[in-house]
Amino acid sequence: MVRGERPNLEVLIVTAKRNASVWTFPKGHIELGEDAEGAALRELQEEAGVEAEVLGPAGTSTFISGIRRMHVQYFVARFVGTSGPGDGRDVEWTTFADAREKVRFAGAERLLDAAERLV
Repeated sequence: MVRGERPNLEVLIVTAKRNASVWTFPKGHIELGEDAEGAALRELQEEAGVEAEVLGPAGTSTFISGIRRMHVQYFVARFVGTSGPGDGRDVEWTTFADAREKVRFAGAERLLDAAERLV
């Protein structure tokens, strides 16, 4: 999720649901009847209280959560407006450089690079 124009682009990050000291990108499960893009937009509203339009794919990430292998498809979306308070996570608009420092999961830098290229 990005907002603004170059050279003042900002990227949205949120704290993780299970560990508020970990910064990540909004994400979640696809619900019945949704496609991946629709789920991404819904998760942005639920987790961060923002509305957006999808610009394109950013890439994927695979990780282990408990005993399950999770596969996440990320999209680059442009901020359109606010939709409410979100689900109580900390939300931060930051520079791409700061996001690279704060979001530390494997593949995060690759996703940020893809987002910067797309906007």
